[in-house]
Amino acid sequence: PGAVQSGHYLWPAAPALCDYMVRRVDSDSTESRPRSVVELGAGTAMVAMVAMQVYYNELHCIVVTDHDPGTLEKAKNNHESTLEELYERASTEEERSTVMNEIGVIPIYYHELKWGDEVGIDALRSQLQKRVDSNVADMVLGSDLIYCLENVKPLLETVAKVLNPEGGSFLLSQSFKYDDETEAAITEMSNKLGLQRIIE
Repeated sequence: PGAVQSGHYLWPAAPALCDYMVRRVDSDSTESRPRSVVELGAGTAMVAMVAMQVYYNELHCIVVTDHDPGTLEKAKNNHESTLEELYERASTEEERSTVMNEIGVIPIYYHELKWGDEVGIDALRSQLQKRVDSNVADMVLGSDLIYCLENVKPLLETVAKVLNPEGGSFLLSQSFKYDDETEAAITEMSNKLGLQRIIE
């Protein structure tokens, strides 16, 4: 699919990031789990939906962002479908109660955002401030976001402005290897913005 419609499709890196969150949650201390999550370039919002299930005990809000309003509408529908399926799969009253009264009540906001846009970033930070008394997120998520060199600077500048500098995590997965120029640009921008880059 072309770049304009890319958010309407599920790209390979999204399931990989979801699997990573599920595998690592058992090793995370309760204190290190996020109260707030932002997904950038969310597309179908699969990653946000899994974060909702993995971190629901601590989560106060999720903000799903994308530059395409049509994609955000699909993300809303996916949220509703996810909750319906979780409820249908629940085999006990306790599991159904968890879906209805814990997972299902986590506020999820849908925010049109172009990376690097100061107005959009400020509006996002205000949304976080209302929900968690902090204008930065504990966790920022993204999958298959860097598909050209020009994306690196606005993406990482956006991350630096919405991520909690005190212990926040930006989890980024990619379904293809970056070329050397892109790798160098990511490292350079990360260092400039004070983002520690760890490759796993």
